[in-house]
Formats: sequence, C-alpha cells, structure tokens
Amino acid sequence: MNVIGNREEIIPASRIMEEIHIKEGQHYSYEEIIRDSIRIMKLYGDKGYAFARVEHDEKFDFSGRKVHITFKVNEGSLYYIQDVEIIGNDRTKMQVILREIDIAKGERYSYSKETAARLALTRLGLFKKVTVSKRKGIGPDRVIIVVEVEETRTGAFEVMLSYSDYDKFGGTVVLRQKNFDILGMFKGRFTGAAHEVALQYYGSPLTQDLSFSFYNPRLFDGKNSFSLRVSDRTLTFSEYSEDSQNMYVSLGRELLRNFNLSLGISFKDIETFDVEDTAPVAIQDEVGLSRIRSVSISGSLDKTLY
Repeated sequence: MNVIGNREEIIPASRIMEEIHIKEGQHYSYEEIIRDSIRIMKLYGDKGYAFARVEHDEKFDFSGRKVHITFKVNEGSLYYIQDVEIIGNDRTKMQVILREIDIAKGERYSYSKETAARLALTRLGLFKKVTVSKRKGIGPDRVIIVVEVEETRTGAFEVMLSYSDYDKFGGTVVLRQKNFDILGMFKGRFTGAAHEVALQYYGSPLTQDLSFSFYNPRLFDGKNSFSLRVSDRTLTFSEYSEDSQNMYVSLGRELLRNFNLSLGISFKDIETFDVEDTAPVAIQDEVGLSRIRSVSISGSLDKTLY
C-alpha cells in the first residue's frame, strides 16, 4: 500500500498513511477503501484544498490472494473564502444563521468548519434539512460556501387532559414557539430571531398553575445566553392552601464550542393560608409569607451528533 501524487511539503505521505485504516493482512474491503479516500480528502480540505480528489488503484495477485492498493492524490489548488450564501430562510433572520457559522470571508477554506456549520445549524432545531456545500467563486483561488436550509414548523399548540389521585381530572394548555422574535413582534413580525417562548397553564379543581418562559440563546448575537421563567401556582389541600410565585433568571456564556456555563438566580415567595387547626404543626408554623433566594452555577455540553 502506498500514496502517490502528494507534495511532501503540503502533507507528508506518513501523515496521509495515518488516515488509512485498512491495514496489511486485513480482508479486502472496498467500502473501507472508499472511507479511507474520503478521510484523505478531508485532511486536504482542512489545509484549504477544497477540491482535492483521491482515487485508488488496485492490483490483484490472484495466486497469492493479495491486492496492492495505491491511493492517488490530486491536490488541486489552495482556496480562500469569497462569500457565504444563505438560501431558503423565509422566516429565520439571516443573522441567526450567520452567527452559527464560524467561516469568515478571506480566510482559508476548511472542511472541518464546513461540517461544524451544518451541525450547528441542525442543532438549532429550526430547520428540517440543512445542506452546506461549496462552489468555485470568481478567481482561481476563491470558493463560495452555500448554506441551504429548509425551515420546519417551530410553533406548537397543545391541549392535554390528565388524571391523578390528588387532582382527579385536570387539563394543560401549552403555547410554544422556538423561533420567536420578541422585538419584531412590535412590528408585526413574530418569528425569525430563534428566541424560545412558552406559555403553559394547568388547571384542576385543586391546582392552578400558570408559567411563562423565555430563552435567548445568542444575546445581542454574541456568545451569551439569557433565560427567564416565571410561574404562579395555587394548591388547595384539605387542611390548608398554598400560593407560590417563582422567578428564575440566568445568564450563560459559551466558553467552548457547545460548552456553556450559566449563573442563575432564583426568587421564590410562598404564602400559606387558610390553615386548619388539624393541619400538621410544621404547616402551622409556616403560616404567612416565606421568601427563598438561591444562586446556582451549571454547565452543559452538547455532544449531539447528526
């Protein structure tokens, strides 16, 4: 097995051989040879050789039951980014897509960045399909990255009925939008900014629960995120009633790609009232208003693969 056509000053043959997984003595596998060819092309893609091609030549020794494989590299030219084109975003703002793409005009082409852009856009959950491709631009060393998206439905209206031993029958109504535009709504445009909002109500003879949540994954189009959740719940027990208001606010920061660290502050007010004499002592001691404040730090790592 050997490699020809490569320039040692660009990528040495020894480095290319590291990407070849099929080894001497293994059973012949055409599929593995194709995968090795693709791995070599990706290696050149990360060096800026956007249109590098790898072919393979097989010479069979039927008497010895062996095959000699030669990988032929056609490096092509070094390419730089001319532009990034976005296609198919009828509702989603252009900036929402561009901020997820770590590709800048004038920089050297990178296959890994092209792949990362597709994964980042898919991870948003706003698109049914994401395709990232490339085509030659104006000039012998220019390439245009083409991002084509197919938007999916991001809004939902749900009605659910439930039964439990405590509440008996209850109902939940949920209104959710994953591509909301909190500033655009003042201009009559309600979608496009990738803000997540949800309004939920649960009601039963003994429980009333109303909550609202808002999440902005890219505050001011940067690496910070902001989330807010407020709720109001009233519980009616046989010996007392409880009313609680909750608010949770957090500010996050993307420290590394797909790793986020968040600082959250929680405000909780609980009022216990209509307490009967037969209620447990612990409940009677809690009559009135209690205030609970807490601070939390959390991290998250998104390793979802597509």
